[in-house]
Amino acid sequence: MKKTAAELATIVGGKLYGNAEQEIVDVRGAMDAGPEHVTFAQGVYAEHLEEFRAGLILVDKLPEKTTKNLIVCDDAKRGFSQLVELFHPETHVKPGIHPTAVVSPTAKVSPKAAVMPYCVIDDGAIVGDDTVLYPYVYIGRNAVVGQGCEIYPGAVIHENTVLGDRVVLRAHAVIGGQGFGFATDAQGHHNHIRQLGNVILHDDVE
Repeated sequence: MKKTAAELATIVGGKLYGNAEQEIVDVRGAMDAGPEHVTFAQGVYAEHLEEFRAGLILVDKLPEKTTKNLIVCDDAKRGFSQLVELFHPETHVKPGIHPTAVVSPTAKVSPKAAVMPYCVIDDGAIVGDDTVLYPYVYIGRNAVVGQGCEIYPGAVIHENTVLGDRVVLRAHAVIGGQGFGFATDAQGHHNHIRQLGNVILHDDVE
């Protein structure tokens, strides 16, 4: 994909200073960006703009002197995140339940959800629309996973846990595990006290 500096300025809602026809083919971090890349500079990095090799740089404010092609926008980092999505859009997973997944007959899984290989969804669990469960995810009894969530490989959601909408759990995250509570008797034996509470993560938690 190729975009001109002018096109990228329109996308991020910023004002371009420099060559409007500069062609950009990808995003890069400040240290790795070359003449065909766009990057951003905030804070102390903005003081070193003249050392950048990037063909286009997003900044929060226009410096007094510069030889670089710049886009000034309200939030350079947020603007850069928009361009990351532009040049590297996320892959959309098709909904459906993989044949190797184990889903309890009492669980409720939205037909719009994607359940990948070797997931386990226990009794009474609920999985909402557009949620993606990557391989080897475990959803415990009566747990609730909202809409548009991304649960990455190996994550464990214990019983009675509640996740809101658009929650992201990275690989091997464990939510709602038993607390570290013990009662010790006179003989020094430690007896685990089962925890009865649950964990609730609200919308847009990552």
